[in-house]
Amino acid sequence: MLVGLLEQQKNAQPKQIADLLDGFESQYPSMAERFRDVAEWRMAALDQLGRYDEVERDLNAIIEKNRGTTAQSDFIKELGLDFWKAAEAAQASGDNKGYLANAKLAAIAYNFFEELVQAGKIPPKNLTGTLSILGQAYMALNQGSKAEAVFQQVVKADPASPDANAGLARIAQAKRDYKDAATMWTTVESTAAESDPLWYDAKYNVAVIYSEQGNVQGACSKLAQTRAEHPSLGTPEMKTRWDQLQRKLCLDHK
Repeated sequence: MLVGLLEQQKNAQPKQIADLLDGFESQYPSMAERFRDVAEWRMAALDQLGRYDEVERDLNAIIEKNRGTTAQSDFIKELGLDFWKAAEAAQASGDNKGYLANAKLAAIAYNFFEELVQAGKIPPKNLTGTLSILGQAYMALNQGSKAEAVFQQVVKADPASPDANAGLARIAQAKRDYKDAATMWTTVESTAAESDPLWYDAKYNVAVIYSEQGNVQGACSKLAQTRAEHPSLGTPEMKTRWDQLQRKLCLDHK
C-alpha cells in the first residue's frame, strides 16, 4: 500500500521506491499476488536511477521463470514497451547511455517472444508490432543481422508492415543497396498512415536515394512536391532534416 501511495505522488522519489522494494519477494512471500506490481515499480525506479544492471537482473529473472510459457506474456510485453519508450525518450533528450541501456532491456524482453515464435507457440502474425520493436532495438544495438532476420520474419507474416519494411529499407540503404531500399521505402510510403512519422521518413529517404543515384532533379522534385502538399512535414525534427537536405541538394546547388 505504501508503494501505491508513493507511485501516486507527483514527486515520488525513485530511490525511495527502489530501496523499499529491494528483496520484497523474499521478505514477504505471502504477498505473492502483488509481486508483478512490485517488480514493475522496482524496475521503473531503478531505470530512472540509471541502475540498469539491476533492472536487467530483475528482467532476466522474470523471463527465466516464464520461459517457454505464455502465462505472463502480456506483462512481459508491457515491460518491453515501457523500456522501448524509455529508450526513445532518452534518445530524444541526447542521453545515449540511457538510449542504449533501455534498447538492450527492450531487446531482452521481446526476445522472449521471438523464442515463443521459434518454438511454434505463437504465430508471428500475432506479434508483428512486438517483433518490429525487437528489430528496432537490435538496430539501436548495432546488431544488424539479428534485426534483418526479425524484420524479414515480420514482412513474411505481414508484407505491408510499415515498421518492418522501414527497418529493412534502412539496412539495405546502409549497405548501399539502393534499389531494394527504394522499393521498401515506397512500400512504406504506400502503407503507412500520413499521421505516421514513417510516412515522411519514406519520402525523405526516397529523395536521399535518388540523390545518391545521381538523380538530383528527381530528389528535388520529391522534396518540393511533398513540402507543397504537407508544409508541416510531420514533426519539427523532420522539418529541420528536410530543410537541410533541400538546401544542400536543390537551393545551394542552383
